[in-house]
Amino acid sequence: MVSSPTPLLEIRDLAVNFAVYGGELRVLDGVNFRMFAGERVGLVGETGCGKTTMMKAILRVLPTPPARIPRGEILFKGKDILKMKERELRSVRGTGISMIFQDPTAALNPVFTIGAQMHAVIQSQAQNNHRSIDRRKIWQLAVSALKDVALADPERLLKSYPIQLSGGMRQRVCIAMALSTNPEILIADEPGTSLDVTIQDQILRLLRDLVEKRNMSVILITHTLGVVRELTNRVYVMYAGSIVETAETTKIFSQPLHPYTRGLIATVPRLTGGGIASGIPGRIPDYRNPPIGCRFHPRCPHVMEICKQQKPPLIEVEPNHSVACFLYSPTPKVEL
Repeated sequence: MVSSPTPLLEIRDLAVNFAVYGGELRVLDGVNFRMFAGERVGLVGETGCGKTTMMKAILRVLPTPPARIPRGEILFKGKDILKMKERELRSVRGTGISMIFQDPTAALNPVFTIGAQMHAVIQSQAQNNHRSIDRRKIWQLAVSALKDVALADPERLLKSYPIQLSGGMRQRVCIAMALSTNPEILIADEPGTSLDVTIQDQILRLLRDLVEKRNMSVILITHTLGVVRELTNRVYVMYAGSIVETAETTKIFSQPLHPYTRGLIATVPRLTGGGIASGIPGRIPDYRNPPIGCRFHPRCPHVMEICKQQKPPLIEVEPNHSVACFLYSPTPKVEL
């Protein structure tokens, strides 16, 4: 009997709450997620569903307080990130997992040059690996990293401040900084959202080429389904802090099972015509007082009594295709 491979990253029953005036936001509600070495995984869902919160929890960069993690595990190579000491955590953030944030303007410090910021990243990685590295070598590595992301005249750019660069150039710098540590997992959080569509396409193509060249594992966070279809081989669909469906990318688009997944796909405009794309009625629930049971049930066209009472488990309905919905559960169902 051949044993299944060990996940490179695995999240088990992760919950994240935020203390706010008048109560507590229960944002992540028992998230389960796994990825293997070399995979390109997409994480999709509406704005506000918890995608970025989940990724920040992986890197342990959520501000605490107000954030609080009441339960769950985040295993990287079998070790729980939530229990790591600061020294080990710095190593994971360097050569283990790196992240490209959504807004390059916020990700770069405006009072330091690009060279100073890349110097800090490269030097920190060397220190975490107990290596010494001189300024000349750091400069050469920074120049090489900027060349890898197709930025012209890297020596001049290293002496520039973020405000002197365009949005597309700043995003390329962020990609170069993320890749300069040669991480095993790259998290890309909406890497082109703040850019116009032409530059966004260039950034995504660049990212795809670099990932394939380095055979790197990637988590792509987005609400643009076309990007997921092109760049990933497996998808997790997230709604209001829970994973509601996961499958291979082709299967998600050809045979979506969860009513929310179907609704997401139905919102994509069709270039061949056929009328205006439909939407999903309602909105993501208030996290201070989320619905009991399935959080999607107030918006679901197939709501049943059990949906209002119990949270559906993630059930594997066929190999590599799981869904959290009582429509696919052996539990007796009575539609309203």
